[in-house]
Amino acid sequence: MTDADKFCQQCGTKLREAVRFCESCGAAVAAPPAPPPAPPAIAVPPVPPPPAPIAAPVAPAPPAPAASVAVMPTAAVPTAPSRPVAARSGCGMFAGWVIVIGAIFWMLPEIVRYSTVHFAQPELLADIIVTALCFAAGCAVIGGAGRNKLLFAGILALLFGTLSVLDLLGRASNINFVLEDPLGTFKDAPAQKVTIIAFAAGSLFGDFLIAIGSLLTIFAWIGSGRGKR
Repeated sequence: MTDADKFCQQCGTKLREAVRFCESCGAAVAAPPAPPPAPPAIAVPPVPPPPAPIAAPVAPAPPAPAASVAVMPTAAVPTAPSRPVAARSGCGMFAGWVIVIGAIFWMLPEIVRYSTVHFAQPELLADIIVTALCFAAGCAVIGGAGRNKLLFAGILALLFGTLSVLDLLGRASNINFVLEDPLGTFKDAPAQKVTIIAFAAGSLFGDFLIAIGSLLTIFAWIGSGRGKR
């Protein structure tokens, strides 16, 4: 409120501050003039930051060459045969050796008997041929077992096993006949009787070995056939 406004314009009475009517005459007191409006603020546009310098394009580094690793060829490691195959092979080889030893035991008494009794040469020749074939069959069984191929060995075992069983039965019958001596042929010649029985027993043992070897060969042959299924 200015100094002029402190007095009433109607009666001139001094006015107090912040009164709206004169206390003497009741005249309205003029409102104090409003302060002039503040000048509008001028919007200052923001200053953009300076552009960043454009970096020169950098060429990508070439990839490092991969280290060449020389791959050494691995040698094929021979796999050990499985236990069933090894068992069949071992059984076949054992059977072959049994047949070979049986052929030797079968032939030795015949040679000794021929050198002492001097029986017919054709009979001795036939015995030698049979012994050689049986010996060759035993060797074939050993070779086939080593290669785990027992087909041919099994066929030979069937043949010579059958022959050995038949010869064994015949020699057993002859030994029994000589022991009983129903005709009294060796009544006065007991030494000859013992010699004949000894020779026959030796060949009979050879027949027994050949039969056992043939049987083992057949078992190994059957086992090899099942193992290939």
